Amino acid sequence: MKLSEHFTLAEFTRSDYAIRHGIDNTPSAIVTLNLVSLCRNTLEPLRSIVKRPIQILSGYRSEEVNKGIGGAPNSQHITGQAADIVVPDMTIEELHDLATKFVPHDQAIQEFSEWLHISYNAQKNRQQKLWAVKMNGKTAYLETAPAKDPGSSVA
Repeated sequence: MKLSEHFTLAEFTRSDYAIRHGIDNTPSAIVTLNLVSLCRNTLEPLRSIVKRPIQILSGYRSEEVNKGIGGAPNSQHITGQAADIVVPDMTIEELHDLATKFVPHDQAIQEFSEWLHISYNAQKNRQQKLWAVKMNGKTAYLETAPAKDPGSSVA
């Protein structure tokens, strides 16, 4: 099933964890509508800006999958409002910058300089720009970019 011109439901529901544990990761009709909204309002406009495909690393997660992988209990992945993405041949910093400047979003979180978590909430978008880093073994969310000190444990 196509969610938008360039995105399918299959790429949002694929989960290695669900496959390994025999978990049904099929979204409800309401969650599917949220995925359509995320694709049409945020991901398609972003794809037009970057002019290349966007890879979905993690999209929809059932509550069971989300709990199993250690996701936040209130994760927007559960409601179909978020995706973790990368764009081949583009740094996460570049992707984060473009997303926060040019597309509607609820949250755009550069997570550990590895991927971009981007969400869309049709009711209210906070336009948050955040950085997720490990500090003292725990994830912290910063409102400003972390220092690029090579000796720092924040990365």
